[in-house]
Amino acid sequence: MQKSEQVGVGAELSRELTLFHITMMGLGMMIGAGGFIGIGNAIRIAGPGGLMLTFALNGLIAMFTAMSYAELSSAIPRAGGAYNFARIGFGRGPAFLGGWMEWFASSVAGSLYAYTLAIYTLRCLVEWGVMGAVNARDVVGAILREAREHDLLVIGCTRVPLLRRLRSLPIPERVARNCPKPLVMVNVPEYIQGWLNRWV
Repeated sequence: MQKSEQVGVGAELSRELTLFHITMMGLGMMIGAGGFIGIGNAIRIAGPGGLMLTFALNGLIAMFTAMSYAELSSAIPRAGGAYNFARIGFGRGPAFLGGWMEWFASSVAGSLYAYTLAIYTLRCLVEWGVMGAVNARDVVGAILREAREHDLLVIGCTRVPLLRRLRSLPIPERVARNCPKPLVMVNVPEYIQGWLNRWV
């Protein structure tokens, strides 16, 4: 019994990540995907000067974070990462919450990476001629053909940001010009959408 307890106490996670793996993971976390998606809006809102200042401040904060992780890793050379640091410094409760929060943040970041990769891959395929771009005229034509069988045409979204983005596109204006039926643009929350599904 004592031998098994000693084995359990001394057990640690296996260290199988190489320097290349850790370096690539660090670069991926520091670069992220926000720069590829939101840099256009950032330039439009803050301008080039504001964007450069933001990158400089983010780089400074990232450097402090990297130095903190380097110091903690050298002082506590154990497998476990941020969870192990929080457990030693604050106890098991905060370490448990911190570990799950880190897991959740990594999951969200991974989905954003996949979304960004899909956007850029689609644009590359369109530029290379492998896949045809979605034409606004085709979308408008499909909406108008569907509107012939109804007395009212409703274009809506379940979220306000999607509705704002839809309003900035030329599709609603073209539909309104060519559609003889009344056109309504609405923001449809989920509970209202459930009511509409009952009646439509």
